[in-house]
Amino acid sequence: MEGIDMTFKVNISLKQYNGKNAIPVVEVGQKVKRGQTVAIPKEEGVYVHSSVTGKVTSISEDCIEILTDAVDDKEFLPLEITEKENLIDIVQKAGIVGMGGGGYPTYLKLKNKIKGGTVIANGVECEPILVHNITQMENNPELIYRGLIYVMSYLQASKGVIAIKKMNKKAIEAIEKVIDRENIEIKLIEDTYPAGEERALVAKICGVLLPPSEIPLAANCIVLNVETLSRIAEAVEMRKPLIERNLTLAGVFNDKKVVKALFDVPIGLSVKDLCKIKGYLLSEYDEILLGGPFMGEEGNQEFPITKKTNAVIVTPPISEKLKAKIGILVCACGAKETRLLQLVKKMGASLVGIEKCKNLVYANGKPRCKNPGNCPGQAEKVLRLKKLNAECLLISTCTNCTNTVVEIAEKMGLKVIHHTDHVLETLGYPLLRRIEV
Repeated sequence: MEGIDMTFKVNISLKQYNGKNAIPVVEVGQKVKRGQTVAIPKEEGVYVHSSVTGKVTSISEDCIEILTDAVDDKEFLPLEITEKENLIDIVQKAGIVGMGGGGYPTYLKLKNKIKGGTVIANGVECEPILVHNITQMENNPELIYRGLIYVMSYLQASKGVIAIKKMNKKAIEAIEKVIDRENIEIKLIEDTYPAGEERALVAKICGVLLPPSEIPLAANCIVLNVETLSRIAEAVEMRKPLIERNLTLAGVFNDKKVVKALFDVPIGLSVKDLCKIKGYLLSEYDEILLGGPFMGEEGNQEFPITKKTNAVIVTPPISEKLKAKIGILVCACGAKETRLLQLVKKMGASLVGIEKCKNLVYANGKPRCKNPGNCPGQAEKVLRLKKLNAECLLISTCTNCTNTVVEIAEKMGLKVIHHTDHVLETLGYPLLRRIEV
């Protein structure tokens, strides 16, 4: 981001992933520099650094507030790394997490060697509207590529694969120009959701469908988002901690549709200040979605950007209420049940029943799909909701399951609403219905 000539606050969360809060190592009133460690992990957490140079104005159980009058894009306090420390140490000290939205500490992924295995650079960016990964691959593929080489070398992997949707031709051309090793290749992926999910990629690239409870390591491979790889390269080469992230800003601002990739957004910056800095007026809106249309969760203007925030999507108010009986079909690949119930309330509809996709199971305490992106058939589920007098369905299904549900529902005279509809309509994107794959 460009330098900012104004005073503002950043609220840096002490919980940058789903583990326990980090422990503050600074005090109220203390002056801190950009890149300085402000909190250390408890157990398997992540280091937290200041994204700005300024003064600590408050510390709570959940965040550290820092007042600043500028954002310096160049100066930062480098990591202190000794000659004995390896890639895991650097990544851990840098506080790097999965930048695809999951936020899992990257150093934990690097703990196991995969000698003879595969490192997959995930540049699929399968959520509609999101463009920051693709834009980075188009404009700065070298940094991603060097990050991939560092990881391959440390893990003793014999192969590297960069996964990109085949429609992103400019990104493909840019990546092709920097590849100079025979053991690194590009894998073209179809434009479907959730083509970028870890197990879906492992199935596509390595030919192994992992059980819902397994991680890619079980197939002797590791999957890392392309921005994660670029942040690893920055930590190795510049000793730079993770103090900013790339994201997509989308919505209607000043009556204009905006879909823009933003780079190096300071962590802790509020949604309101981000929009103000970039010149986008936040007028009347229905909601602010933090994350993509499929997996994003509702936030507000004051929410701070975290290491996990890969998108900020602002939607205008829903103009028409849906006064109808509605049934919900929950999918592990899309929004959670709580999100769908939230949308039912927003639409003013009357809920008659909830069903779950046949592929949805619980593994390690989380909803997972048995076979991401492949529909097991939904006729039984749709019929149950029809018998409960549902007039329409609200679904959160993947591309393939949506095709199946729409075909069946149409035959039963049911209207189908996908939970991404309002976001996609806002920005003029085609709705997820029956799609040729």
